[in-house]
Amino acid sequence: TDAESFSAYYVYLAFSSDDGNGADIHFVRSTDQGTTWESSYVIGTIAVSDRGYYSPTVAVGYGGWVHVLWYLGFPSDHEYDNAVRYRRAASWAGGGLASWENMQSLTSHTDDVDQYSATIDASLVSGDVMVAWLRRLREPDGSFPLDGAGTRASGDSGVSWGSVGQAGSGW
Repeated sequence: TDAESFSAYYVYLAFSSDDGNGADIHFVRSTDQGTTWESSYVIGTIAVSDRGYYSPTVAVGYGGWVHVLWYLGFPSDHEYDNAVRYRRAASWAGGGLASWENMQSLTSHTDDVDQYSATIDASLVSGDVMVAWLRRLREPDGSFPLDGAGTRASGDSGVSWGSVGQAGSGW
């Protein structure tokens, strides 16, 4: 929600749904504190059945930006690995799909590291946005050891992102 921004706050929800051809990210909002909801629409679509977008999280930030973060997921035996994706909307997502800027890839899907369980938070008083995710290595022997957490930060409400930071294990 954006309850900290104003008393007649909006409620935002993002969710993943598989249409049989990959799981997509849907977005919906309520402008009356959750009493009624606008129609949901897709903000992240993928048209390949062996992968999908999963576990979206939402944050409302400074200047009315709505931020959504999720991960691109593949089966464990796939040639590609899980990766973090991001998209933002202007004006509290008030213009529907037209409010949303292009999706950004915040991590690679070809580095033999699964990034998943992503989360996002945004400041209400500045353009600071922070994302974090868990890391799991894809070892040649088929094991997937946990390898700490990754982070990225933006100081301009998600226009650009700093380099990947780390917390935890053996980077």
